[in-house]
Amino acid sequence: MNKTIKELTLFMGVFSFLFTLSFSFPFTIFFDVGGLFEPFCNQLVSLEAHLLGIEVASYHSGEDASGLYLNTVNVLFISLLVYWLLRRFLSQVQREKWMVFATVGMRYYLALILLIYGFDKVYKWQFYAPESNILYTRVKDLPQDMLYWTTMGTSYAYSLFAGLIEVLAGLFLLFRKSKVFGLLLSVGVLANVFAVNIGFDITVKLFSGFLLLLSLTLLFPYLSVCYAFFTGEEARLDLSVPDYARSTYYRVSKVVILILFLLETQFKYFVSRNFNDDLAPRAHFNGAYQVLKGEGGIVRVHFHRGGYLIFETPEGEFIDYKMTLNRQEQRIQLIDYDLQEHILEFIEYGDTLLLKDQKGSFSITSVKQKL
Repeated sequence: MNKTIKELTLFMGVFSFLFTLSFSFPFTIFFDVGGLFEPFCNQLVSLEAHLLGIEVASYHSGEDASGLYLNTVNVLFISLLVYWLLRRFLSQVQREKWMVFATVGMRYYLALILLIYGFDKVYKWQFYAPESNILYTRVKDLPQDMLYWTTMGTSYAYSLFAGLIEVLAGLFLLFRKSKVFGLLLSVGVLANVFAVNIGFDITVKLFSGFLLLLSLTLLFPYLSVCYAFFTGEEARLDLSVPDYARSTYYRVSKVVILILFLLETQFKYFVSRNFNDDLAPRAHFNGAYQVLKGEGGIVRVHFHRGGYLIFETPEGEFIDYKMTLNRQEQRIQLIDYDLQEHILEFIEYGDTLLLKDQKGSFSITSVKQKL
């Protein structure tokens, strides 16, 4: 049984390494190695789809697409080949050394991802406050994923709670004595994340499923200890320091890795000085404005923090333009999806805003209540 666990761990280490190299991930300071291989993997998937006579969509950054699923099959077969080569040309002792490296690597990767997503929740960067155009969209018109994201974005307390649980799981995984508890936490957290992604059709189902499988693989050798602990039986966990952890090289390497993890998970927040996105300064005019007078069947105008101007019709439709605001010249440049330019001039009268274009003008006044 112990030998089977070791071999399974070695295979999962190979698969995890190749899988994470096959797509881009938005790291802050770490080099995105997957971004180098993602175009090649997409080309390979396209070639296979052409030979098989099927259509697949290319993928990006691990988001769900038919191309990513086909890529996962490719990675699985390549991993089996690499694993077979390791079994054929390496001795049992050599494979066990690689198994140790794979275990530590998977544990640290899982910890890093949990810390990244955890702090994104703690600082309210993932479940950000919904923009006014979303709040004015009828519930029946919102897709499931946006409905979930919008609901989560309205609660700072829940975002903080969910983020702290993920951060704790990630921190526990970084240390040998607390790794089992970290794995139990990560399994619970990732099972919930995977269920949410499935239930609300959020497009990272495959990646979250991979993370859950990773945590289960790492927890598998400790299932008997966990069972004994939860059933009140005597549970013994080997906390002896392995030989590889006694070397100065390992200790220095771990300190360097922890420092890099700290920089990776905190750098963007300190640079932006944004530790609670709900309180972050918004662009001028950000929010919804009610039309008092005008033409064109527009009932509200939304200024989106992402640099968009969105017109809302009485039928609940939204027409968006890429916006560049020039307060000195009191002009708004709009670019539509056909790359056509439109220029609006504006004048502020207290909380009333007058917009004017070549076809006429209409006035809008800001919505007073907090959205």
